[in-house]
Amino acid sequence: LNRYDEEYQPLFPYGFGLSYQDTDTLGDDLSEISEAVINDEVVSVPGTIEAELFTAMLGIQAEQTSDVGGGDNIGYTNSGDWLEYTLDIGSAGSYSIEYRVASLLGSSGFNVLLDGVQIDSQLVDSTGGWQSWVTNTAATTVMLPAGEHTLRINSVGSNWNLNWIKLALTGN
Repeated sequence: LNRYDEEYQPLFPYGFGLSYQDTDTLGDDLSEISEAVINDEVVSVPGTIEAELFTAMLGIQAEQTSDVGGGDNIGYTNSGDWLEYTLDIGSAGSYSIEYRVASLLGSSGFNVLLDGVQIDSQLVDSTGGWQSWVTNTAATTVMLPAGEHTLRINSVGSNWNLNWIKLALTGN
């Protein structure tokens, strides 16, 4: 920028190290995966899915939670991020779903899919802090088939944390 200034004394000569033939590989060397451990654990349902026990994700990070029971929660969510869990649903039937969430700012939240089919959608209102936890309940129960399935959480909005998801059999 100041190459023609009278006092110009660069550490390296102008153009040093630059070449138009260089191939940009920086993006190839970066990973979207956080330091959170990706698990191969299958979660039995009915039961509680701990948020940090995802089997795959994009853009999600785990952090220590201050919620009752301790452990980790997921956070640093942005629109377009997602996480997946492998479920072993013991009995087909009608299930209620609860989500343990926190958000300082509030968010348009996330969509919940089972094997690619949307089964719920959650807005996350401001809870007053990133570690101020509330339990949201799905508006309706959902019919879940028995067997091994993939539960996916697609982030629609940014700025929400998730500690767990609880699936309970309600009857038929």
